Amino acid sequence: MGPGRYSGLGIALFAVPFYAGPVLAGAARAPLAVIPVFAVLFLGYLVAVGRVTLSRTALPIFLLTAVIQVILASFAYASGVALAIPLPPVTVPLWCPLLLTTAAAVWGAWRYRDAIEVNAMLNDITSTLDAADMEFGLPDNDPLVARLDALTDDQVPEMVNAVLRHGRIQAAVETALMRTHDNRATTRLALALMADPRFPSGLMNYLVIDNILEEIRTNQDRQLARLAVPMVENLDYPDPGPFRDELYRIAGHRSP
Repeated sequence: MGPGRYSGLGIALFAVPFYAGPVLAGAARAPLAVIPVFAVLFLGYLVAVGRVTLSRTALPIFLLTAVIQVILASFAYASGVALAIPLPPVTVPLWCPLLLTTAAAVWGAWRYRDAIEVNAMLNDITSTLDAADMEFGLPDNDPLVARLDALTDDQVPEMVNAVLRHGRIQAAVETALMRTHDNRATTRLALALMADPRFPSGLMNYLVIDNILEEIRTNQDRQLARLAVPMVENLDYPDPGPFRDELYRIAGHRSP
């Protein structure tokens, strides 16, 4: 099993070759005309994973993002030029750095494809809050509950990162999680969010936590138990009795 997509090593496996292309082009003193090509590749990746959209209403943000990509490509190219100064001349064909970044962009777009679905879900949440003119809670029939019920394991890391980045939607997501049906992905999402100190678990009551822990105990689920340990520690769960010891045993951890 390889490194997680959102681990430091996992991100580096994508980011290093992705940005190495313009650095290598700078080191080889490729024509300056290659910089906008790299900027287009950077921007294409962001569009592919849903970070920016091409809609008319988002045009100013799209143009600003495009300018930023040109700056990033220029900086990477200049870095390559600077790094090559004390070295012997670097000779590589022009297609080599372009192929490096293109391959990384295609692989990254496939690897982080779940970002598109998660961003769509976040847009739905924001639209719901705007329509209802509220910061907390959701209507009983809100489609977010069904969207979370359909969440897959692969989408959980992206959803966790997105919710933690958008403080306004945290209460809405927490309310929806309390209404979802038994689903391994939503259970993982709840555990990961409650284990993070940045997530204010004010609505997620201990009954919900008890249900999750009971599911772990019944199924002897080691993977979920390992996620539950930091949650229990972060929330200072009020019952440090025998079940906490059993949770550590299921997780394969030594009880404190």
